[in-house]
Amino acid sequence: MCVLGQSLPFFFFFLFFADFAQQLVRLRQDLINVQNLNILVRERESRKLRQTEIIYEVLSQALFPSHAHLRTVFEKITG
Repeated sequence: MCVLGQSLPFFFFFLFFADFAQQLVRLRQDLINVQNLNILVRERESRKLRQTEIIYEVLSQALFPSHAHLRTVFEKITG
C-alpha cells in the first residue's frame, strides 16, 4: 500500500502533464493554421489592391483622357 500510495501522485502528475502536452500540441497547430490563413488573406488583399489600381487606371484613362496633360499644364501655371 505504501508503494502504491507513493506512485499515485506521480500517476496523476503524468496524466496532467500528458493532457497539458496534448493541449500545447493542439495550440501550436492552431497557431500554424492562423499563420497560414494570415498569409492567404494578405495575398488576397494584395491581389485585390492590384486589381483596383488597374481598374482605376483604365477608368481614369477612359473617362478623363486629357487629365494628365491638364495636370502638367496646371502645375506649370501654378508653379
